[in-house]
Amino acid sequence: MFSSAQLFKNVACPDREKCVLTNCIFSHDPEVTAVIAPEAIASNRTDPGEVIEQSLRDGNDRKRQKLDDGSAVVKQSLEPSISRKKDTFVGLLTDEKLDPSSTIPARQGPINKSRSTNANQVKVKTTSRPISPPPVPSRETLNPRMVPSAPAQHGLRMTYLKALLEAVKELNQEVSRDEDPKVRSLSMTESELIRYVMDEEERLARENPSIYGNQIKLQIVKAKRMSVTEWVQTRTQSNKPEEHKPEKPTTKSLDTGLTPTQELFMVKGLVTPREGLVAGGYIMEAPSQEDIAAAQEADLVSPWRTCDRCGTHFQVFPERREDGALTSGGACTHHWGKLIHPQKKKTDHIEGHKEPLFSCCQTASGSTGCTTAPTHVFKKSGPKGLAAVLPFEATPPNPNAGPQDPVCFDCEMAYTCYGLELIRVTAVTWPQGALLLDVLVRPLGQILDFNSRFSGVFPDHFLNAEEFDISAWVAKRAAERDTDVSSDQNTEESLKIVASPAVARSVLTSMISPDTPLIGHGLENDLNAIRLIHPTIVDTVFLFPHPRGLPYRNALRNLTSQHLGRSIQVAGAAGHDSLEDAKATGDLVRFKVKKDWSWMQQKGWTLEDGQFIQPDGNIAEDLPSRLKDYWMSKLKKGKRKIAQTDGCEDTSESESSAE
Repeated sequence: MFSSAQLFKNVACPDREKCVLTNCIFSHDPEVTAVIAPEAIASNRTDPGEVIEQSLRDGNDRKRQKLDDGSAVVKQSLEPSISRKKDTFVGLLTDEKLDPSSTIPARQGPINKSRSTNANQVKVKTTSRPISPPPVPSRETLNPRMVPSAPAQHGLRMTYLKALLEAVKELNQEVSRDEDPKVRSLSMTESELIRYVMDEEERLARENPSIYGNQIKLQIVKAKRMSVTEWVQTRTQSNKPEEHKPEKPTTKSLDTGLTPTQELFMVKGLVTPREGLVAGGYIMEAPSQEDIAAAQEADLVSPWRTCDRCGTHFQVFPERREDGALTSGGACTHHWGKLIHPQKKKTDHIEGHKEPLFSCCQTASGSTGCTTAPTHVFKKSGPKGLAAVLPFEATPPNPNAGPQDPVCFDCEMAYTCYGLELIRVTAVTWPQGALLLDVLVRPLGQILDFNSRFSGVFPDHFLNAEEFDISAWVAKRAAERDTDVSSDQNTEESLKIVASPAVARSVLTSMISPDTPLIGHGLENDLNAIRLIHPTIVDTVFLFPHPRGLPYRNALRNLTSQHLGRSIQVAGAAGHDSLEDAKATGDLVRFKVKKDWSWMQQKGWTLEDGQFIQPDGNIAEDLPSRLKDYWMSKLKKGKRKIAQTDGCEDTSESESSAE
């Protein structure tokens, strides 16, 4: 017999009392069976199908009373069933009371009051009942709480909990019988005792699961041997509000043990040779005029670009389309974060390999983007495409540059109709970290996206910026050199703006010469943005190589946190600060100098009269070139643990690229 699912519960059984079925699918309710005409039941020749149809018709007539105007009301006889159904929704009702004279219409339309009175009106009983109060939370029972890594089996943890509870109960009873009211106020109820021991057990389970067993046993023994006086002191201390203790500074010391002159001598050994720069993607030769002309012609022939964020093909209109649009393709939905690949484990063949996730929203590859921008964007790569927008220039000789002290350098870029263009330039001195230059740059193309999440530059900065006075800046720089005092005052509100990337490049090159070491992190991107070819580079990407080698890179924020104990790039959507990044790269180079000098001292190097003395007693005249060859050999070999062989630190990181 199949289950009827109560489909015919309102249909009277055709056989009525004569039905012999154990589980009849029809109704045997007297009220329902009374609807069937007696003559239909008495006749054995009645078709069961006709009886069912008649029952349905009669049932519908019984449930509703048609009115002259086409509306209907529920009869009073159905009130109990309506109330039972409505009772399940009591918690959803508001405090509003229905009008006692109201009815429940079957469909919209005016009701003829002359025909819908007395028995035809229904008052929903559930509307007059009080709303149920919110459920009272149940008391926490003695049961080990879940922790990320269970230190022991559930049964063993339960045994420890019971033993600790018994030990604490005895102390609590002694406190509750004390004559001093203040002491008696420290006694706990049964539920408070349970919560107390569960908190203690959970704390031990989370702090160090490997020694959980010993810790919980010591806690139980301590509670059993504890005197009432000690318990009162413990309870008094736990009831006191926690005092806020200032966090200790975690910034590591950068004292190299060398003078600034000696540090400058050491940093020359960290300059990357030309072959290393070429391998790292630096542009060392400017494209020819023929190559630039060919790239410009290709841009005119095909205005189609590929979005750098979502991969959509779209068109760019540098001079604006007739309707004023700069791009086609509509809005850009994308992930602003990087795809982070989980670290491989030996148990991956059992547990399964984990999918890479986007750092912005923790969703898997192929998921819909979590961020929407008004337009699509693109960037140009390669010397020819970059030079088609703004030609490259090599750093010119500069006899007025003064002493060739290193300069820490960083740039910020935004998306324009010509690709990724320069919008901010920052330079500070090394090793002092004093400000040299920090200006906004007006790009050549119309801005599509300020890329504020990473650049830290917003439209308001451009709208409120004043023009940069180069002559006043030159005079200020000359006065600082004469007095040997540098100004380090700079705020976002005081940023000035220069007319173009070419102007920003000329201002930068007025302070340096080809022999000036430029310090930065992934400087090839910054030099490409300002279209500068510089031969003397100190790149922290090479000083702290990724264990997997190029093209993988350690992120600047990770290196700063690991080696300097300092957090940078923590503003979130407010973006990065090029001044902060420039100082961080300079401090990382100082940290490198400190580690190099520590390693040299272990090998027998000394200082006499400010000069470096080799282990054999000779003065080191070629120390920079020696250090340069040493670190380039390590970079090429891609050693993961330099510390095990040479006394220097391991710089491995989990990220595959740097920001």
